[in-house]
Amino acid sequence: MHSHLHTPYNASTLPFSPPISPPSTSDHIIPHTTPSTETNFPPSTDCEEIMTALDECHARGFIHKALGGCNDVKRDVNKCLAAERYARAKRNRDEAKEKRKKIERIWAEEKALAETGSISSLASSASASSGSSSAEK
Repeated sequence: MHSHLHTPYNASTLPFSPPISPPSTSDHIIPHTTPSTETNFPPSTDCEEIMTALDECHARGFIHKALGGCNDVKRDVNKCLAAERYARAKRNRDEAKEKRKKIERIWAEEKALAETGSISSLASSASASSGSSSAEK
C-alpha cells in the first residue's frame, strides 16, 4: 500500500474509512513566511524633513487625509525621493562605466601579453629546433 497516504488521521485498516479524528486547527497553523516588504536602503536624509511633515499631516486624521489635505506634501516627498533615486542611479551608472573601462584595459593588456608571449615562445621554439638540427649535422 501507499505508506505516504496513511497518516494518524486516516490510519485505519479499511482503505475507505473516514479519519479517526479530525485534525486540530492549531496543529496546522502555518506561520506567515513571506519576506518583509521593507527595503534595505539607508533612510533618506535629504527628504527627512518633508517626510516628517507628511507624517504630521497624516496624524491630523483620516478625514484630513481623505479630503486631500496631504496631497501637496505627498507630491513634495515623491519629487524629493525621485531626485535621490535619479542621483543614485547616475552614480551607479558612472561607477559601472569606470569599472568597465578598467576591465577592458586589463583585457587589452592581457591580450597584448598573450600575443607577445606567443611570439616569443615561437621564437624560442624555433631557435631550439634550429639548434638541435645544427647539432645533428
